[in-house]
Amino acid sequence: MVFLCSILSLAVGIMIGWCGVAGFFLPIAFLDYAGMTVPETRLISFSCFLISGIFGAIGYHKRGELSNRRCSMLYLFSILGSSLGLFLSRNISGERAKTILYCVVLFSGIAILLQEIALKKSSAQDRWNSYRAALLGLITGALCSLSGAGGPVLVMPLLMILGFSPKEAVGTALLDSAFIALPVIILSLIQVERLPDYLFLYLLMHLAGIIVGTRSSHLIKALYLKRGVAVFSILFSITMLIR
Repeated sequence: MVFLCSILSLAVGIMIGWCGVAGFFLPIAFLDYAGMTVPETRLISFSCFLISGIFGAIGYHKRGELSNRRCSMLYLFSILGSSLGLFLSRNISGERAKTILYCVVLFSGIAILLQEIALKKSSAQDRWNSYRAALLGLITGALCSLSGAGGPVLVMPLLMILGFSPKEAVGTALLDSAFIALPVIILSLIQVERLPDYLFLYLLMHLAGIIVGTRSSHLIKALYLKRGVAVFSILFSITMLIR
């Protein structure tokens, strides 16, 4: 299981670097298959999201693909939303947390597919403003910390609908995931009795993956990869919800 979780941490890092999505695989693996507690799962997963958010955003920034368009409100309200999600999750059991995660994954998969349809039917005009940034950060931050999803899988398609280019949306969503992760990591460190076994191994593998993914993202057809992740997300979450 340690070997499989290490490989998954590496693979998820690569996929996040390529298209910004797939982080939700980590809490599913650690919580559902590795048998970790909710605080342990959150600590490992969101520590990985912090790393991928920072280093992934650096990679996109170097290529001029990280948007700086009035995103301070998005980042600020993502922290507030993440804190709100943690407050709401205090009385949620592990089983209910998994159900919420599967529902978020299902919604995210549908959102990625609908985002393409919405863009085809509308012009590429910029619909971005501070109010929408704040609302987006508050809602997605709360959903992500409550469920365990990383952030880009929700934020990225919505940014594209609001006028961001695909590459800008990925880079901005990656950086936003680091802000979402901060409150979760702090609370999880307080809740766990000791650091989970192999924590630093998983973080190191994830870091290697995000570096490889961001440096090779220009070689990957991100559109097809996103579609594949979206379809898999929908099928997987439906299967887990009805089992």
